[in-house]
Amino acid sequence: MDDTLDHGGAEEHHEGTSASSAGTVSVDWEGLDLASIYSTSIEPEGTNVRILMLPMVEGVSVSPYREEAGGFNWVQVNMMDPSRLPAKLLAVAPSSDHVGCCITYGGADYILYLNPSNDCVILRNNSWDRVVVELSGESGVIVEMRSSITLEPSTWAINSISGICLVQFKILSLKTWRITSSSAREAASEGESPDNPLLTLERGEIITIGAGNSSYQLTYEEPIPDRQFSSVWRGQHSKMPGKIVAAKVIKPDSSQRDATIDAAESFLHENSIHSFLGAHPAIIPYLGCDARFHTIYTEHVDAKSLLYHVKDDQNKFNGNAVSARRILGDMASALSFLHKRGVVHGDVKLGNIIFDPVRGAVLGDFNHSFKEEDPLNSRGSPWYLPPEYLRDSNSRGPASDMWALGIVLLWALHYIPMPDQQGGWDIADLHPCGPVRETNKTVHGSMTNWLNRVLEAKFRLRDKGGEIETAVGTLLQQNRARRSDAETLEQLLAQSNL
Repeated sequence: MDDTLDHGGAEEHHEGTSASSAGTVSVDWEGLDLASIYSTSIEPEGTNVRILMLPMVEGVSVSPYREEAGGFNWVQVNMMDPSRLPAKLLAVAPSSDHVGCCITYGGADYILYLNPSNDCVILRNNSWDRVVVELSGESGVIVEMRSSITLEPSTWAINSISGICLVQFKILSLKTWRITSSSAREAASEGESPDNPLLTLERGEIITIGAGNSSYQLTYEEPIPDRQFSSVWRGQHSKMPGKIVAAKVIKPDSSQRDATIDAAESFLHENSIHSFLGAHPAIIPYLGCDARFHTIYTEHVDAKSLLYHVKDDQNKFNGNAVSARRILGDMASALSFLHKRGVVHGDVKLGNIIFDPVRGAVLGDFNHSFKEEDPLNSRGSPWYLPPEYLRDSNSRGPASDMWALGIVLLWALHYIPMPDQQGGWDIADLHPCGPVRETNKTVHGSMTNWLNRVLEAKFRLRDKGGEIETAVGTLLQQNRARRSDAETLEQLLAQSNL
């Protein structure tokens, strides 16, 4: 037998990220000499290879998932038998920009998500037909459309339901990070972590990530109060000398494989928004990200959110009228900046506004943000929803951010109790996809009761009649067409010297 065909996939026509001819002969995956792959970095990313892949038919393409630019490299892998020619394979190497890769054939997409917690890969059949995933030497498993399956390090193949082998690939078992700590923790870090390592760091520990020129070190200093779907902590980043960073690590809300996919998608969404914005003094500065660990790096602002600016057991704002005016002005400027760029924050609330009397108010957390043309309908915090959302789930937009800012100021001026401490409701139940149930009627009643409290507070605000009260009142118009936009509010505040 011809030696080139014997080990397969090394023909010189494979110069892109797609197979250019049908009938490619399979690689002898068990005969590959992986020693050099485990220790070799793929430049320019400088990270270790995670998957070796070979498209098997013409028309199959492999690209970084949700990345328009860039691609993966073709590499030659030696065979353990030195008399045989090397195999030419596509090397999928994790990087700070890629959560995985997308295999495309015709109108079908198959996404391979790299798991931050271990060496497994999660395959998502993102097509409208079933696909067969086959472990080397074993019978295939059918993956239904819009379903996923966890793949452990081994050799796999993806076959169409008609039996065509689309791609073969080998998932490698290797670690791209190392923790420096006590001897006990060092020993533990050499084994398989049950969690994303950036979720399990302890004070003083240093994690080295990646290889080659793009590797970096993170030092864990102290936690910042966690959120439901993320862990945030203060630390130092070796590629950002002189800056104290806040690392926001998106965490899955369960141990299920789809929860890892949700975390990856949430990371991609928030990172795409925050990295797009640019600099503004009242928005937390974006510094970078690491898709390998679903982590976003921002500047650490040495202050707490408004949730912690309270003076008594009633959770009233501990600032004065000057502080309230500063919050209003800074947030008007931040929202004007966002809205001019076509971005809706989507979750303006006490917990997302960091405040320091000297620096002022800073807006953060873009997990629920969206472009105006692509709204997120059932996400956010219930107490900050505008009245129009009761009637129409597609009504979220810049005007909803302005209403939410009005709620924040009502609290800061002591007209309402802390919203987040009141009885809430599930936003998704306001406009269910299925039939209306008694639960849906209950949440409509809950939101209506809360809006009535807000409107009663607005009447008291109007009776006070001061400049800041007038400005806040423009944010709480029930008709969103009459509600002040961010740019108009900025102008109003400038004219009134607030």
